[in-house]
Amino acid sequence: MRRVLRFTPFLLLLSLSLLTATAQEETGTAVQIIQGRTETTCKHPGIRRIRTYDVSSAEIPRAFEGFRILFFADTHYTSLFTTTTLESLGRVIQEIAPDAMFLGGDYQEGCEYVEPLFSTIMSNPPQYGTYAVLGNNDLERCTDTIKSVMNFYNVALVEDTAVQIHKNGSHITVAGAINTYQKVETAPSPTLKLDPHEFVFLLTHTPDYAEDQDITNADLVLAGHTHGGQVTLFGAFAPVTSSHYGQRFLKGLNYNSARQAVITTTGIGTSRRAVRMFAPSEVVLITLHSWSHGEKLPEPAIALDTKPMISKPLQIKQETLHQETLSKPQNL
Repeated sequence: MRRVLRFTPFLLLLSLSLLTATAQEETGTAVQIIQGRTETTCKHPGIRRIRTYDVSSAEIPRAFEGFRILFFADTHYTSLFTTTTLESLGRVIQEIAPDAMFLGGDYQEGCEYVEPLFSTIMSNPPQYGTYAVLGNNDLERCTDTIKSVMNFYNVALVEDTAVQIHKNGSHITVAGAINTYQKVETAPSPTLKLDPHEFVFLLTHTPDYAEDQDITNADLVLAGHTHGGQVTLFGAFAPVTSSHYGQRFLKGLNYNSARQAVITTTGIGTSRRAVRMFAPSEVVLITLHSWSHGEKLPEPAIALDTKPMISKPLQIKQETLHQETLSKPQNL
């Protein structure tokens, strides 16, 4: 009887966390969410999964149909992200051969690891470039080293600015935020000055930025920082989230109060302690699709109007797939 009583509080806590997660998903957003199949693999040691998203929008140009972006964050090299994991990441990049790469910050646990990290990441540079922001670890130490190494390997650091990715006479835009990790950021979002009729990615290390700041004109926010909690109760509740908003932006696809999509990756490395529990390491693969008014959106889908004032639908299909070798897109 005593064993049952001791176990009861844990069951109550787990049940409450599951109910809270469900409520957060169902309230505040008028979207349809159909989860794709989820599988994991140990083909590449240290990287548990590739989480994929298909993103459709009327403002993604036809030239970017099928354009693939590999996004990852929080390598924290070295941590649970070891030399073996770094080699795995290099192989994943080579196999996927993305058109572009987005990097979400917190790259290192020491200045001596910066050059080997980017040397491997950029051993197979994407045709349309690599774009990055800094994380809190990168602002605390090795900042100048990181910037110098990024410059050497042609990684575009988008700090409080925006750049365009051009293809066949069309473009999409990548904006990058500087995070101060305070409740109120010192600088306005770089998205405010952008054309509301172009498709805009916003890179930010912490997902809180998407809620704390006015990020008008951002179509899709990509963030890291939370590590998916790193240690969780069966993936349903994280005691530590590294976010002002608790479980809200912990991992995966969520929305800010302005109904803008925020994808938070669980990252690859670890901080404080080299352990993960029910918070698998991952990289994110995003495939873009051009959608025109009158065309039927494929299912399953997440239909979202990211800019209600101009009525621009954004549709995201989420899935987690096996890691597998993919053919490299032809150069155009």
